[in-house]
Amino acid sequence: MNSFHLLLCTVDFIFQDLRHSELSHLLDGDFVNAVEIQPEDDSLLETLCQIFEGVVLDAKHFRTHCWLPRMRKMIDDKVIDVSEHFSNFVANEPTNKYEFLRPVLLFFVFIE
Repeated sequence: MNSFHLLLCTVDFIFQDLRHSELSHLLDGDFVNAVEIQPEDDSLLETLCQIFEGVVLDAKHFRTHCWLPRMRKMIDDKVIDVSEHFSNFVANEPTNKYEFLRPVLLFFVFIE
């Protein structure tokens, strides 16, 4: 697992959020129509892995065992506010910035 898998999961999460919000106009219509979204989980992850030659199994494993548990914990702890369709990315922007900067400020570790 590496930062590439984190990036793919993040792009997938933001794509789903935009798709289900009133901000869907920000997505490129040609791209949305061209990609094959898996209907069972409404995920773009597999398509992204194929486009960018990522390893699908590793990315799905990362999402299942690292990304989703962390997101669920943040939701349960009320760190981020989640609507029914996960369509409030803008409301969580300050929290997202803090969660990104926290390791940098605590450990002086820069994320590449």
